[in-house]
Amino acid sequence: MAQLSSLQKLADPTPSPVASRIKEIHELGSAMNLAQRTIRSFAPFVPKEIVRGVMDKSVSAELGGVREEVTVVFTDVRDFTTIAESADPDMLMRQMSRYFSVLTEAFLAEGGTVDKFIGDAVMSRAQGGQ
Repeated sequence: MAQLSSLQKLADPTPSPVASRIKEIHELGSAMNLAQRTIRSFAPFVPKEIVRGVMDKSVSAELGGVREEVTVVFTDVRDFTTIAESADPDMLMRQMSRYFSVLTEAFLAEGGTVDKFIGDAVMSRAQGGQ
């Protein structure tokens, strides 16, 4: 029951498989584990408010959209190609992962959404003139 409550609140899940010899309970446990993994995968990129909106149907998950004023931010690492050509690939990957994580956290903290990563660039958007 705690797992279900955690899932509904979009809290960080605690992986503990639900095992049962009853087929329906086993399938329900498997579905909850899948939902937890899915939420954990998207959590760094989609604000919880948007996920909650999709869940309570106040935000449409259908194709299409609404016209609204947004602020879009593009970032880019100066001379990235030159840096990448001479960098150790593992070190570069760790540095870029930290860079993307810090930017993503900052955008999400301000109510933004990361739209995409484009090489070394990040495209983020926020509603209104934030």
